[in-house]
Amino acid sequence: KQWYQRRVAITAGELCLRLYGNQVSETEDEVLIKLCEDKICRFYGQYILSSSAGKFNLTEFVEVWQDSLPDGMTADMTYLRGLALVNKSSTPHTISYLAVSDLPIEPARRFAYLFSRQEKWSHDDVIPYLEDLIGPGQTVTALLLKHCRSTTDHKTKLKVYNSKTRS
Repeated sequence: KQWYQRRVAITAGELCLRLYGNQVSETEDEVLIKLCEDKICRFYGQYILSSSAGKFNLTEFVEVWQDSLPDGMTADMTYLRGLALVNKSSTPHTISYLAVSDLPIEPARRFAYLFSRQEKWSHDDVIPYLEDLIGPGQTVTALLLKHCRSTTDHKTKLKVYNSKTRS
């Protein structure tokens, strides 16, 4: 049969293993797959964050997220890169869903949206929301210089970026 005539039957379990695991070894009788902690933790974190339109207390979110994970896996904020906006200037700190895949693809509109969500961004916090905009020969620094103003945060002494245009 031609490739387009064959039907492939796959169970839900097999699909999950393919999406959230890596094949470690294979014999005639079995395939050994190791679950990827980062993919599973990211899935659960995204599920929890996207299930609510509001903000979560960061500490409470991390507790709920950790409790939802399989035994032996650890909730690590790096797994939510490009999915979560953490507001460290509020008391208590909060977290909300902000997926890079949901943002405008035009840089000026993307920056306008990001600055509507948070007035100031640290370099580390804004980078995940810009990386997909960078083409060959371009840099994140050039994009930031074009669309942002940089200042030094008086409390942290770190460089932060804010909008060139005040809304």
